[in-house]
Amino acid sequence: GMYHSLLGAERLVPGLLDDQVMTARALLDAYEVTGDPPHLPRAPQIMIWMTNEKHQCIYGNQALFDYFGFSLDMIEGLNWLDTIHPDDRDRIRRNQEFAAGNYQNFRQEYRAKGKNRKDYIWVLDLSVPRFDAEGNFLGYIGSVTDITQQKNQEEELKSVQKRLEREVLQIS
Repeated sequence: GMYHSLLGAERLVPGLLDDQVMTARALLDAYEVTGDPPHLPRAPQIMIWMTNEKHQCIYGNQALFDYFGFSLDMIEGLNWLDTIHPDDRDRIRRNQEFAAGNYQNFRQEYRAKGKNRKDYIWVLDLSVPRFDAEGNFLGYIGSVTDITQQKNQEEELKSVQKRLEREVLQIS
């Protein structure tokens, strides 16, 4: 019914991040109308999460659970910061504290690692505040996308540029 019409026309394409947020909003609207948790298309690259007004995680999609290795009944006591690379944790904590008081859309990139995974991945985390009809804050909805490949390509480009600069300096 409603989910089908929302999702039928929409293809989730990695990299179209505005579309992800739009899709998350559309799913959220359906969730609020029907009371059913959103059923997301099987798009493994997009992980969706939702928090309540106390910033506790209340929903995650299957892609999120598959990667991070936890389930909905485990999510309530979850400290998200534990999944984040130690070098990124303070920055993300500060961002979250700022966002918590300002109810703004925000985007952040950081390294995260699922349980039983040996390597960190780079993720782009987009968060959008939710409000009820009276304008009361209800929490955030967000999408997490694996951007490891793009990050690695950026790093490769940087090292090529450095090498070229060194060679140019040696010539001149």
